[in-house]
Amino acid sequence: MEESFSSVSPSLSSTILLAATSMSVLAYEIVLMRLLSISMWYHFAYMVISMALLGFGASGSILFLTYNWIKRDLYYWLIILAATTSISFPLCFSLSQKIGLDPLQIIWQPVQWILMWVNYFLMSIPFLLAGSIIGIILTSTAEKAHRMYAIDLLGAGLGALIILPALYSGPPWTLLPFLGFVILISAIGCCKKISRPIFGIGILLIAGSILVITNFLIPANPKIHSAKALPMTLSLPDARIEASRYSPMGIIDVVESAQIRHFPGLSLNFGLKPEAGEANIPAQKAIFIDADGLSPITSFSGDTKELGCLDYTSIALPYHIRDQKKALVVGAGGGSDILLGLFNNAKEITGLEANRQIADLMLG
Repeated sequence: MEESFSSVSPSLSSTILLAATSMSVLAYEIVLMRLLSISMWYHFAYMVISMALLGFGASGSILFLTYNWIKRDLYYWLIILAATTSISFPLCFSLSQKIGLDPLQIIWQPVQWILMWVNYFLMSIPFLLAGSIIGIILTSTAEKAHRMYAIDLLGAGLGALIILPALYSGPPWTLLPFLGFVILISAIGCCKKISRPIFGIGILLIAGSILVITNFLIPANPKIHSAKALPMTLSLPDARIEASRYSPMGIIDVVESAQIRHFPGLSLNFGLKPEAGEANIPAQKAIFIDADGLSPITSFSGDTKELGCLDYTSIALPYHIRDQKKALVVGAGGGSDILLGLFNNAKEITGLEANRQIADLMLG
């Protein structure tokens, strides 16, 4: 067994494939976290870690049982696995969005348990395939596996570094085909290691064609749950997305509609007291992060009298307890809390916002 495990020396082609696979699968894991946060809620992003562990663990078990068979045509298997891995990145997520999983119905619809496991299995397949590539290369270079393992870690680290700035470029689901093409290109060198290089190149070309076709026919767009705030707001007759921004912190959408009015904790006394005047409720727009977490942008012409309704919300309590001259707003968002401070004559207001893109939208 030791001889069979050390029978293949590390080659440049397998090293490149190992680094590219580690880079792509780590990037896929991060993108998948973002996609689950968009389509459902951020809690489901934690599932990705267990999916990765399941896929890599299963690949190790399969490799243990089949390595003596795989080693006879090592590079053929690497090419085939590279082709299937590249296709699985966008395709498995696309299919997972078609099965109709609704986690909110799982308590009283037993079929949702089946759909959940199918969904879980589908999104674990890319990790199983990528783990098989990594496992084969590490196993086949037994004595020098420590060097290849270093390449594996460097590739994974590079994937994490590259994918974060890439998430600023556009919707995260558009990155999935690119991750697949990275693996396909890195597998070209393996074609020189087989007796029929044309056969290997043909497999990679077919995989690339399938990758392009499936990207058009079954795009990997996340299906946003209907209970999230963004699709509910977009159901208003005149609602439209006015601006969108993309980052690792989330997709920001600004929605405009004449029907948007969001004043959490507004007292029933508003409009009943004489000082409330005509009970004006100003127009608003709404900011959403990952299709949820509504933060209103309240219209403000410069006349603080228009903001009287804000003084009837629960967040106004500190200004009624004491005369606040300074205010610190943690999570400024759309700026309603800052406007509340202006209404109550705060002389100095400091607004903190963790997401730079929200701050840029509000300042621009």
